[in-house]
Amino acid sequence: MEHEAEKEFEAAKEKALRILERRRHTQKELSDKLLRAGFPSDIIADVCVWAVEYGFLDDAEYARAFISDSIRYKNYGKRRIRQALLFKGIDSYIVDDVMEAFDFQEGEKLAQLVGQKLGDAPDRKTVERTIRHFAAKGYAFDAIKSAIAAYQEEHPSGKDDEFEQ
Repeated sequence: MEHEAEKEFEAAKEKALRILERRRHTQKELSDKLLRAGFPSDIIADVCVWAVEYGFLDDAEYARAFISDSIRYKNYGKRRIRQALLFKGIDSYIVDDVMEAFDFQEGEKLAQLVGQKLGDAPDRKTVERTIRHFAAKGYAFDAIKSAIAAYQEEHPSGKDDEFEQ
């Protein structure tokens, strides 16, 4: 019986390596994929421990890369990034730890992005759409309002239906 468990552990390790060679995964993602592949929970737990010990699996490193990519390529705010990492199964203490190391500079970035989104003479509908857009990207409502107000102060359109705080 012990020989069967050893064989199953080796098979699960091989499957884990094939999964991990394609891209980074969180421990939860790997566990879920191995579970869907039909491996028992105890074997999956052992494989995850093995993968962490040998450096194939690192939730903190995954979180760092995810945050960096989310800021650089997706223009996500802190809230959206935190929510996504928690959804991917990374423990909240790891998420909080890793996020502390990043300088999000949300105000500066948001001001630039709002300017790009609003264009020359935004109407009320465009402003409302912009608010929803950046709220969905994880920016705080107050920060969005401030960025829009600052933009409108710098670029007065002469319209009466400007965004009001």
